[in-house]
Amino acid sequence: MKSKTKESKDDNTLLVIVLSLLGLGGTIGAVAWARSRSDGGKSSSSSGSSKGAISGKSLPEVALAIREETLIVNGCTVSWRVGEASRTELLAHRDDFFVPAIADARAKGSTTVDEITAHLAALLVPGCAWPPTVLNDFQNLDDAVAGKLTFVEKQAWTIAQSMGSVRLYLTIRQVVAVLATQDRRG
Repeated sequence: MKSKTKESKDDNTLLVIVLSLLGLGGTIGAVAWARSRSDGGKSSSSSGSSKGAISGKSLPEVALAIREETLIVNGCTVSWRVGEASRTELLAHRDDFFVPAIADARAKGSTTVDEITAHLAALLVPGCAWPPTVLNDFQNLDDAVAGKLTFVEKQAWTIAQSMGSVRLYLTIRQVVAVLATQDRRG
């Protein structure tokens, strides 16, 4: 019975992560997620077993395995394979994808959150424009994410977020922003 209690706590944590990344707590939820992942707390969920299957591979091989596991890609049209569950699964790849990919981006000269995010997105879905070109209409992505837009800009932002490539980019960007901040502190 104790194992079920442990699993339900993990499930609630994942729910909090998903809701926070949807904008119901944004940065706070992402920070909590990053801290919980860096504390070394290992979950007994299926994501633990899938990460074991891709360890020991090169970064592009890890990205390919994650893409096949979480995304449906048709050209540059991207969608989650199993909705929010796929998004949550992508977020579970902190140590085997996000951390080494951020280090790789920095080693190649990327310094800003958006440069690093573009590098990670290109690893997952190569050959596409990162950030997606529709985001060029927004001068400041941080303001757009925070909802600091005019009425017309908010309408355009809502439309932009309906694109799968934008949702993927923003998910990666949120993780990069949190991990980059953590790295500066630690």
